This record gives sequence, structure tokens and C-alpha cells, in this order.
Amino acid sequence: MDDKQQIIRIYRQENQAMVEKDLPILKKILSDDMHLIHMTGYDQTKQEWLEQIESEQIRYFSSEEEAIKEIQIEGNHASFIGQNKVDARIYGSRNTWNLEMKMIFEKKAGAWVIVRQEASMY
Repeated sequence: MDDKQQIIRIYRQENQAMVEKDLPILKKILSDDMHLIHMTGYDQTKQEWLEQIESEQIRYFSSEEEAIKEIQIEGNHASFIGQNKVDARIYGSRNTWNLEMKMIFEKKAGAWVIVRQEASMY
């Protein structure tokens, strides 16, 4: 599997793991220093995001892939843009959002991990 295929697989794993509340998979594919920038602009650490998924302050019900817009790989760094229709309850409010995720990946110890994610609407 080439780098591009690995990055797409990790993107899809993350979306599935969010819905299934599979914290071990999320811990594996997210860098320890990963940050998620929500569409509100809130900058959330990996630890806080996983705690909120575990406690169901954030609950993902489904994530339907709509498009993969871009993948650029330069050495051990990659950028990725994907679009998903996400049904989620965030701090008590449930909605389905058309989310575009701009992601940065880094290859660490031979494996790609997500180091930054920025969500916006499309």
C-alpha cells in the first residue's frame, strides 16, 4: 500500500472510529500532540477530544464520505482535504453537518499519524 492509500485508509479509520467510539484506534492514528480546530475556532487537544468522545459530550452517529478533495505528500509530511456528512451531537445539540476536514499527517517511526485537523463547512 502506497503512502496515498495509507493516508486515505487512516482518514476512513478515523471517521469509523469516531462513530464506533473506538478509542484505541483513535489513540493509535492520532499523534499525541494532535490538535483539532473545530468550526467554531475552538482548538482542542487529542486528550480532551477523546475524553469528550468517551463521556459522550461529543457523540458521532454517522459519517458518510462525500469526497476526497486533495492529498499532497512531501517526504514525511502530507496534507489532506476530505468532505463528510457527519451526524453528531455536540454538547447537547444534534445536527448533520457537511464537514470539510483539512488535515496534516506526519510519518513517525514509519507510520502515518494525524497531527492537525481543521473542520469547516462546505
